[in-house]
Amino acid sequence: MQVVADQLDGGTMRFYDGDMAVGGDLVITGTLIATLGLSNPSGVVSVGRLILDPISPDLTIDATGTITWVRLVDSGGLFVMDLDCGVADSGAAVILTKVDAIINGSISVSSGVIVDGNS
Repeated sequence: MQVVADQLDGGTMRFYDGDMAVGGDLVITGTLIATLGLSNPSGVVSVGRLILDPISPDLTIDATGTITWVRLVDSGGLFVMDLDCGVADSGAAVILTKVDAIINGSISVSSGVIVDGNS
């Protein structure tokens, strides 16, 4: 998890609608809805978990749409991981209060934990 934390230092979370890209594919068919900045360092690793430091909100959402997935990228914009998004009890990796976004609205993440699938 420390490798992931190091990659995410100063990176971003990019929220999209549509189908999630496959395996970090650079061809993204969905619309970029919002971008949130990660801290540097991105967080603290403890017992197989990356506990993210506070994440900067996006106060002017770029597009209207339904958020279905997020791409985490490093500070240079390179792919780190993709995760699906949904509301509570959806089974998605990233839980949002609401997935419907409106242009010029705002989005924030109150906390984030990435869990190592092997721990």
